[in-house]
Amino acid sequence: MMRDKILMVFMVVAILTSVTSVSMCMEESIPVVKVKLDVEMVGDKPVIRNLQVNQSYVTPLQQPTEPAVGFPSVEIWTILNNEVIGFRGAQDYIGEGSYELVAGFRPEGQPEEGDYVKVTVKIYDKDTRLLAIEKYPFLWANQSSIQN
Repeated sequence: MMRDKILMVFMVVAILTSVTSVSMCMEESIPVVKVKLDVEMVGDKPVIRNLQVNQSYVTPLQQPTEPAVGFPSVEIWTILNNEVIGFRGAQDYIGEGSYELVAGFRPEGQPEEGDYVKVTVKIYDKDTRLLAIEKYPFLWANQSSIQN
């Protein structure tokens, strides 16, 4: 009987701890950079067009990590205050078309309002040769002024 009460208390505490942890994760905001771009072929070279870069916030469960993408690829890198401090976003490069990528920041390098952020977009061929590059610098804004 005493053992059943102890087990019941333990289960209730475990459930409450889990619910609290999940709700805290859902409330915490992690900064990310979302990029949309089009790739067009000019002659035999890809050209990056219509580059749109937006800062955003996600929950820790949605935070991007290093993607397992090989070559050819479209990649974005986040540079914070002149240091590569983010997780790259990448996807397979399949030629002309639209691409959407998300890159995050490492825990030790989270941007704050007014920080200089540069997003570099690169397209590589299957032999890891750089085919196209575009850079987009901006200042990180206050989280309350961002629309996801």
